[in-house]
Amino acid sequence: MDNMQEDYLEHWGVKGMRWGFRKKRKESKSSSNESHGLTRSISEDQDRYNKSSRKKYYEMSNKELQDYINRRNLLDQYSKMQKQDALASRSIGKKFADEALKVSKEAAISAGKEILTNAIKTQIKSSVSNAMARSKQK
Repeated sequence: MDNMQEDYLEHWGVKGMRWGFRKKRKESKSSSNESHGLTRSISEDQDRYNKSSRKKYYEMSNKELQDYINRRNLLDQYSKMQKQDALASRSIGKKFADEALKVSKEAAISAGKEILTNAIKTQIKSSVSNAMARSKQK
């Protein structure tokens, strides 16, 4: 009987909590990185945007809705500018790579022609000397 009491499963979880689900944590204005010495400050405009994005459009005043739309447009424009800058820097890199390939291609063709010319000259000299040697033997 003493053994039976030692072999039972004891639950240390939260009563009524479903397995695999986490409780929502309370929101804090500070970043989770604050404990590591890293902080992130949010502008007042972004803070208002975040708060108004949780509201339905019919719950917002005209001013809030206008501020929300303006902020959204600014963020979209900024995102497009970032993409254009990234594309511009890629095109500079692409131009550089294309030019480097062009130069190396020309150098490879030139070197190949020189090697082939030397090989043909050597083969012709060898063939001529072999033919002359055969003609002398006859």
